Amino acid sequence: MFTEIFENATQKCAENNSRNENDYEKDGLLYCGKCNTPKQSRIHVFGRYEINPCDCRCQQEDYDKIQNIRHEQEKSLTVSILRNSGIHNRSMHNWTFAKDNGSSPKLINTAKRYVNGWEEMKSKNIGLCLFGNVGTGKTYAAACIANALIDRGVRAIMTDFSRVINSMQSFDTKDKNGYIDDICGCDLLILDDLGAERQSDYSLQICEQVIDERAKNKKPLILTTNIPLETIKNPPDVKYARMYSRILEMTVPVQSAGTDNRSRTHEDNMKWAKEYFSG
Repeated sequence: MFTEIFENATQKCAENNSRNENDYEKDGLLYCGKCNTPKQSRIHVFGRYEINPCDCRCQQEDYDKIQNIRHEQEKSLTVSILRNSGIHNRSMHNWTFAKDNGSSPKLINTAKRYVNGWEEMKSKNIGLCLFGNVGTGKTYAAACIANALIDRGVRAIMTDFSRVINSMQSFDTKDKNGYIDDICGCDLLILDDLGAERQSDYSLQICEQVIDERAKNKKPLILTTNIPLETIKNPPDVKYARMYSRILEMTVPVQSAGTDNRSRTHEDNMKWAKEYFSG
C-alpha cells in the first residue's frame, strides 16, 4: 500500500517537472541548463533507489521571490488593518518621525527611544505621560510612536477620552465591558488629551475604569495632557486623586516644552493671507 502511494506521488511529481530546452542529463539525473544544478534527486526508499523531481537553484530562487512578495503583501495588509482600526483619527495616520518639523527635538527623541526600547517597555509595563502647554507636539509625538509600532505589527490603539466616553454612552452593559476589554487588551494604549473631556462624575468614572483596567492587564499606557504635572501630583480635588495616582504609577512624566505650533502656523497663514490680499 505504501509503495503504491509513493509511486503515485512520484509519478505526479514527475508529470509536473517540466524539462526545458537547455536542460541536460548527468549521472542519470536531469540538470537545469540555466543554473547547472539538479532538477532530480535519488532517494533510497523501501530498499530501492527512486528518482524524484526537485527544485533546481533558479526554481528555488523564483519560489523564494514569490514567497517574499506574498509575505510583504500580507504584512502590508496587516499594518493597514492595524492602522485603520487602531488610530481613530485618520489625519494622524501620516504623522511619523520622518515628517517631524523639528520644533520639539527633546520630545521626539524621547518618543524614538521609547519605540527603540519597545520590547523592554512592554515587558516592564512602562508608559509615558506627555504633559505641557497646548500645541507643543504631545499628540504628534504620541502618534509617531503609534505609527512606528504599528509598522512593526504591534497592535496599538490611539484614541481620546472624549471619544471613549461618547462610545460608552451608546452601549449597553455587555457592549461596554467588551469595548473596555478591547481597548485595554491591545499591546499599547494611547489616550490623547486627558482633561479635555466633559467634567462630570460619569466621565471621571469612565476614565478611572479605563486606566484601572489597563493597569490590571499590566500593559503600557501613554497619555497626553495639558494638565500641569504639579496638579497631577497634588490634585486640588480629592475625587481625581485615585486616577492621578494610577497614572503616576504607570507612566514616566515627560514635559513637552516650546512654542505653540498651532498658533505659529495660524500666524504664518494670516501673514500670508494679508500679503496676498493686499497685492
